[in-house]
Amino acid sequence: MIQCNKIKLYLYINMYNEREVILMKEGIYLREEELDLNAYYVKTFLWMFLGLLVTVVTSVITLYFGKAFITPTILGIITIITMVIVFIFSFCYDRVSSQTAACMYFGLAILYGIELSSIFYVYNLGTIAICFGISAILFGVMALYGYVTKKDLYKWSFFLSVALIACLIALIVNMFVGSTLLETIICIAVILVVMFVTAYDINSAKDTNLRSLNNSHIFFALSLYLDFLTIFLYLLRLFGIKVDNKK
Repeated sequence: MIQCNKIKLYLYINMYNEREVILMKEGIYLREEELDLNAYYVKTFLWMFLGLLVTVVTSVITLYFGKAFITPTILGIITIITMVIVFIFSFCYDRVSSQTAACMYFGLAILYGIELSSIFYVYNLGTIAICFGISAILFGVMALYGYVTKKDLYKWSFFLSVALIACLIALIVNMFVGSTLLETIICIAVILVVMFVTAYDINSAKDTNLRSLNNSHIFFALSLYLDFLTIFLYLLRLFGIKVDNKK
C-alpha cells in the first residue's frame, strides 16, 4: 500500500512537472510572438512615418519650385498614376523584391506630395496644421484600439467595404448635385469609416500568415499611410478655410 502511494505520488509529481514545462514553453512562445508582433509594428510605423516625411518634404519643394509645372491637367494625370501604382502594388507586393517594393512605396509618397502641394493654395496654414493634428489624434486612437483589442476584427471587412463603396457613390452623385449639406455628411461618413478601417488594418497585422508574406510591412505601412491621408484630407474638406488667392 505504501509502495502504491509512492508510485501515485511519483506519477503526480511527474505530471505536474510536465504540465509546468508545457506552460513554460507556451509562455515563452507567446512572449516571443508578442515581441515579434511589437517589432513588426515598430518597423511598419517607421515606414509609414518615412512615407509621410517624404510626402511633406515633396509638397514643400513643389510649392516653392514647381508652381509653373503644376496644372489641373498634370495633377489629374498624377492622380491616375498613383491609383494605378496602388492597385498594382496591392496585388504584387509579396512577389517583388524588397528594393522594388520600397521604390514603389516612396514613389507613391513623392507623387502624393506633388498632389498635396495644391492644398497650400486652397487652405491657410493654420487650418492645415490643426487638421493634421486632429488627424494624428483620431488615427492614433483607432490604431491603439486595433492593437489592444482581443477581438478579431476580420468580420468588419465586409461592412467597411460596403461603407466605402457607398461613400464613393455618394461622392460621384454629389459631383452632379453640388449639395453642401450632402458633402458635409459624406466627409463625416468617410472620416468615421476610415477610422474603423485604421483599427482593422492594425488588427489584421496580428495574423502571422499575413506578417510572413514578403514585404508585408511595406504593404501595411502603405495602408496606414493612406488611412491617415484620407482622414486628413476629408477633415480639410470639412473644416477648411479657403484662401482668397486674389488678394
